[in-house]
Amino acid sequence: MASKVGDKGPWAVVQNQLEVLEDPQAKANGYISQVEHPSGQTITVVRAPVMFDEVPPDLRSAPEASAQTEEILLELGHDWDEIGAWKDSGVIA
Repeated sequence: MASKVGDKGPWAVVQNQLEVLEDPQAKANGYISQVEHPSGQTITVVRAPVMFDEVPPDLRSAPEASAQTEEILLELGHDWDEIGAWKDSGVIA
């Protein structure tokens, strides 16, 4: 009897993000977490299923767009006059 493709080996149904939020196994494994957004809102997120030394990495919100532009440019050796000129011309926000 001929075998069908996919009938051998491990596999599982893929869930979308909303389905994963309600998945009992994802909850039991600690892959559903709350994160404080810079706006003050608490949002529910699905963690990446990884651990380092049996500890999941800390979750935090990503910085807002251009939040660290000045800091990075200063670290790269640019001065405030250059940064101000770039802001005035619209090159950076």
